[in-house]
Amino acid sequence: KGLPAGNYTATLKISGANVNTVSFNMKFTVKPKTNPGASATVSGTVLSWNDTNDALYYLYPTTMSDADIRAQWKTSGTVSGYYTEYTVTKETISSTTVDGKAMKAQTFSFDTVPAGDYKLVIFKPEKYVPKIVEITVGTSDYSCGEQKLWLYGDVNYDGAVDNVDAGQINRYVAGIGNVFSKGTATERTERLIAGDINCDGDVNNVDAGHINRHLAGVGSLFSKFN
Repeated sequence: KGLPAGNYTATLKISGANVNTVSFNMKFTVKPKTNPGASATVSGTVLSWNDTNDALYYLYPTTMSDADIRAQWKTSGTVSGYYTEYTVTKETISSTTVDGKAMKAQTFSFDTVPAGDYKLVIFKPEKYVPKIVEITVGTSDYSCGEQKLWLYGDVNYDGAVDNVDAGQINRYVAGIGNVFSKGTATERTERLIAGDINCDGDVNNVDAGHINRHLAGVGSLFSKFN
C-alpha cells in the first residue's frame, strides 16, 4: 500500500520447522494514481536535425532514474520498463526554422493517458541524447510544447559535432567564455549532458578528446552510441 507508480518484484518466502524453505518471486506494476474515468491526450513537437522517421516515444514511471534510462539506450538500443499500454501516434516530419536554424519537426500524441506523473522519453538513433521530460497529466489535454533533441558532442547546438564543440568544452574546463552558460536552465542542463561523451557525470578534456578522435576517424566513444 502506498507504493509509487513503477515496476516491482516481490519475494514470498515460506519456511518453518521440518520443512524446506521455498521462495517465489512475483513481478508487478503499480500504475499512477488516477481519478476514475479521468484521462487526457499528451502531445508535443520534437525538433531534430534529420527527417528520418525513427524516433521512439514512451511513457515511463517516475521511479526509473534518468541515468538508467540513458544507459539502456546507450548499451543496446533496446529499452524496457515503460508503460506498454500507451502507444504513440507520430505525424509526418516537416521542415521548420528555430532560432534561425533549419530543423525538422515531428508532432506526436498519446491518447487517453490516465491522470498521474510520468516521464516522457524520446529516443532517436544517430547519436541523439535521450530526451527525458517529467510531466503531470490531469483531466485536461497536456501539451509538452517543443522539445529539442541534442546530439552527443554538439554543445553549441548547430546540428554538427566538430572542432568548435571540442573547443567550447576546453574553454568550459578552463573557466573562460563558453556556450555552457547560455540558454534556459533546461538548455544548460541538456548542454552539459550532450558534452559528457563518456557519461561519467563530468564534462572535461577527456570528452573534448573523444570529439577530436571522432573527427579524426580513430577510436572514440561515439561508436558506442546508437
